[in-house]
Amino acid sequence: MLDWEIYVIDIDSAFPNSEIPKDQPAYVKQPTGYEAKGKEHLVWLLLKVLYGLKQSGYLWYNKLKLILTQIGFQTCRSDPCVFYQTSPTSTSIIASHVDDLGLYCSSVPKLQSLKSSINAHVSFKDQGNITHILSIEIIRNQTACTISFLHRHYIDLMLKIFCLEDVNPIQMPAATGDVLSAQDCPTSAKEIQYMQRVPY
Repeated sequence: MLDWEIYVIDIDSAFPNSEIPKDQPAYVKQPTGYEAKGKEHLVWLLLKVLYGLKQSGYLWYNKLKLILTQIGFQTCRSDPCVFYQTSPTSTSIIASHVDDLGLYCSSVPKLQSLKSSINAHVSFKDQGNITHILSIEIIRNQTACTISFLHRHYIDLMLKIFCLEDVNPIQMPAATGDVLSAQDCPTSAKEIQYMQRVPY
């Protein structure tokens, strides 16, 4: 087991770190309370990306890719949101999801160096050792060299959506001895619509 360091960082104001290309101008109405006196009918030309623009995610990805390329990373061919860097003494992998970056490094000094390199371009919040990513809980035991992924949050959310928070757990969700067949399937449009709300 390699027992790499796995940390998570959250880029501060990711989208506004990106510039809007001059050949793709974007304009916004002047916000209430910030109108230029006598020019209330005019709009503002955006220089930086705002949350909510259609191209925001794309422009942020291009900025992130540029930063990581400048510090020696390459884009993974099979997944453009994964970046890697190898040398004879270390390996680093970065998995990106918008402004959340998972840093996977073969040593603590390499991890510290990587965080410093990224911080030279953008500020971020250091979330420390990985505990959650994309609503998946991660339990890591470095002594035993194990890692577990739990989806409790999603399961609890689904139980809440379908009003099943107070149900008792059982081994099999059907009564013992029940025999099911195609005749038990919904046939009318009303039955089909009703069954779309049933989580089993």
